[in-house]
Amino acid sequence: LIKPPRLLRQVSVRRYSTRAHESVVAVTSMDYLEGKLLCATNTHFVLQISMDDMEITDHRVPYHRSVLTVLNFHSGEARNSYNPGGVGEASRQPWALTGVCAFPGDQSEFICTCGDDCTLRIWNTNIRNLHRLENGRIAVADMGIPGVCCDVSSDGRLVAVGHRGGQFTVWDASTMLCVLEHARSNRFVTVIKFSPDCRYLLVGSREASLVLYDVRYNYKKVAENSSVHSSVILSADFSLDMKHLRSADGDGNLIYLSLPELKSSKLSAFDLRDQTWFTHDCVFGWDKQGIWNFGQSLPDVNAVAVYPHKMILATAEAQGMIRLFRYPSVSKNAVHRAYSGHSSGVQGIQFTKDGRYLCSVGSYDVCLFQWKVVDPDAMLGHREPVLGMRAD
Repeated sequence: LIKPPRLLRQVSVRRYSTRAHESVVAVTSMDYLEGKLLCATNTHFVLQISMDDMEITDHRVPYHRSVLTVLNFHSGEARNSYNPGGVGEASRQPWALTGVCAFPGDQSEFICTCGDDCTLRIWNTNIRNLHRLENGRIAVADMGIPGVCCDVSSDGRLVAVGHRGGQFTVWDASTMLCVLEHARSNRFVTVIKFSPDCRYLLVGSREASLVLYDVRYNYKKVAENSSVHSSVILSADFSLDMKHLRSADGDGNLIYLSLPELKSSKLSAFDLRDQTWFTHDCVFGWDKQGIWNFGQSLPDVNAVAVYPHKMILATAEAQGMIRLFRYPSVSKNAVHRAYSGHSSGVQGIQFTKDGRYLCSVGSYDVCLFQWKVVDPDAMLGHREPVLGMRAD
């Protein structure tokens, strides 16, 4: 007679998920090697379980000492779409990874991401894994609501996140604790930016509005402009001297505003041609005229990033391609290199501040790609720039 199996050891993995998950945590695949059991879950965790450290008796300890988190990434399961107004029925749609930003200065090895799985994460590009805080915890914050865009202050202390329901939150980068939750309105936030001096926070929405907040006075509203743009705000840049702001919208308009009033600037693009900008995230501009190839339209380019030494211009496309141009790119159908890897449209792209890597997020494929810049000095000659990809 065949004896029925007898339970010898057990470990629970049900807590390895975020609040955004609707499904029960389940192990989807596993492998065994030298006393270690490697498991992958449907919540995008990769766990290493030590067979020797597992308990002999039945138990349901949430986080057992035998379980080690090898990888914890953004999740991409289908869920009910976020419907803050409560109007109509929520539809099922896949999660997306949309927000990416780079840390400044001596923290240049870190990047930050946010997405529809309601988590904010800080990654270390040197180890190609999640950063660990001083207290030993991995740098993951469960926000409770989906994140769309994010930005890091120039001193590297704060991370601001824009959300679908119109809220924005601010997080302490050293502890991953929320220091502010601002219920602004029901406007879908598409752009969030700290000013170079960390004094102001700019919030742009899908309803074509721009709002400026004063960080020093508990994020008090300073100015708002809802009339200059005719479509969704795509990107924005502060000038280094904090006198001007430029913003781009979905209709292809590039608007220059004065700070801090957010009023239309009396100066033209020609007058500001020598202006130094703190970032170069605006998709449109004289220096980006050549990034649209033959047959492409404005929505085909989702985001751009400029190399720290201003030799390379990278673009993220809705078709899933990443293209590399010389900067500035002003000629029509400019010579470039194209790179593939993402299985959906590339939503965000950022160079690390030290220029070693280019990081891209792939929207519905929920992937973060880390590309290595192989030869940035090639731009000084007549050779084309080269990227090398690390399959992280």
